[in-house]
Amino acid sequence: MIPRLCFALRTKLIHRRVSSPMALPVVLALATVLTTGCAGIGTAMKASPTLSHSFGIVNIPVADLERQYTNEESEFIKINRYRIHYRDEGQGDPIVLLHDAYSSLHAWDYWASELSSRHRVIRLDLPGFGLTGAPKDPLAFDRASVAKTFADFVDRLELENFHLVGHSLGGEIAAEYAALNSGRVNKLILVAPTGLPRDVTWMTKILTGEYVAKLTNYIHAPIILADEINDAYGDSDRLSKEDGNRYMHMSMRPGSQRMYTKARQFIREQAEGDIPRGLDRVQSPTLLMWGKADSVTPPEHAELWSSNIENSAVVLYPEAGHMPMEEFPQETFADVQRFLSSGLSAFPAPSADEADAEPIASR
Repeated sequence: MIPRLCFALRTKLIHRRVSSPMALPVVLALATVLTTGCAGIGTAMKASPTLSHSFGIVNIPVADLERQYTNEESEFIKINRYRIHYRDEGQGDPIVLLHDAYSSLHAWDYWASELSSRHRVIRLDLPGFGLTGAPKDPLAFDRASVAKTFADFVDRLELENFHLVGHSLGGEIAAEYAALNSGRVNKLILVAPTGLPRDVTWMTKILTGEYVAKLTNYIHAPIILADEINDAYGDSDRLSKEDGNRYMHMSMRPGSQRMYTKARQFIREQAEGDIPRGLDRVQSPTLLMWGKADSVTPPEHAELWSSNIENSAVVLYPEAGHMPMEEFPQETFADVQRFLSSGLSAFPAPSADEADAEPIASR
């Protein structure tokens, strides 16, 4: 199927006159095929209503996205120029879930379903992403506004004490919040958090270049994001059609072009910066979860995070990539449940001999 899709794409590009607005995404798409293969192209084209959608020329109306991706639990609240989409389900000790960049609250579907039998589960589309999307003034969107809006969201819901979970960028935001509000976060779960210096992909470097970034503010091809999503999985075959479609559809939201471009820029700045200060101020018991096949945040970062957070434990998943909660939802949730029930005692530190041979426990 994928080779046929790539052949179809090449045929359309060769035999169809390509207008100038499509030039950038077409060039980047061809570069993607040449360097990484066709998996991303297939994901984007299968999710796109038309070829123009897959190249970022045409958006999907917000009303259509809301009809498809909201349910009876969905609510909206206005905070700091954003119309925040969130869900508040179940009863019990509150737990808040923060997703990664380019994602949405749906990334937590399995965990939320399981957690809601014992907890009040709150998850939101972070500013810039999902159905929350862009503020009216795009210049108001940056990393600081994402962190502040989350903190204000917590206050608006009058959450005094709660468990906090974050993945990737959401993990970085969660760790920062816990460092500044240790008395409010009971337990902290970080899934492959960003925030430490690391290498960024060649595509990120291209897309955040001065001239290309100006263009991608208006045209942001989902086919490029699709390739990155496929690479983020330890095995791209684990990316379900439903999840692949959701990632693509959210990237076709009006205003997403500028938001995704700005997100790439501040993610790159963070990755190429210094180790952030304040991680040692995290006092909450912390579980760090990481895929050994993570190509986005190196698994070696797990040790760095753990060495900076005194009360922490690490679990590695040998076959998982950057999306362990989506790739192995049952296995990862089992560890979440153990941690919430028994704390760090459920993850004993290895003995000295074991530490010399294998410093971090694997599942």
